[in-house]
Amino acid sequence: MKKRSALFFALVCSLCLFMFGCSHDIVDDPADKFRGYWECVKLQMDGEVYENTYFDEDAQLELPVYSLYAFAFADDGSGYLAEPFYKLYSNEEVKEAFTWKEENGGITVYGSNDTSIPLEYTDGQLIMSIDENMKMWFSKVDKLTEFVPEDWTKEREDAGNE
Repeated sequence: MKKRSALFFALVCSLCLFMFGCSHDIVDDPADKFRGYWECVKLQMDGEVYENTYFDEDAQLELPVYSLYAFAFADDGSGYLAEPFYKLYSNEEVKEAFTWKEENGGITVYGSNDTSIPLEYTDGQLIMSIDENMKMWFSKVDKLTEFVPEDWTKEREDAGNE
């Protein structure tokens, strides 16, 4: 379990270090394959697959996978990575800006320190492979789902009392 938390923390740190700049307005274009909003819909970590929720050991809470990460891609090659789960620790919304390019049938996200992350496009989803132990799937959405930690915690408590 600690290995999962360590891998997750390493992912967060590496993504934060590689991002730069400020956020931009995103206009969803249903006709465009990539431009718009993409939300995490599935997580594979240490051989386990999570499609709706996963248990965050640090927070000691079951969280929706959409609360992990979301991408927004603008038509000018800018975008941002949203990290809704950070609302568990702060009232501030975390959005890390980046640039991106359509390459090899998918997207490559570029940071300011010469790093890049390729996102493979398969069956209408973007797939981000961190390493052999961790993968995330993203689906295009009209708008990002708002993660409100207090509401989610209450939903989980109410479900447990039924």
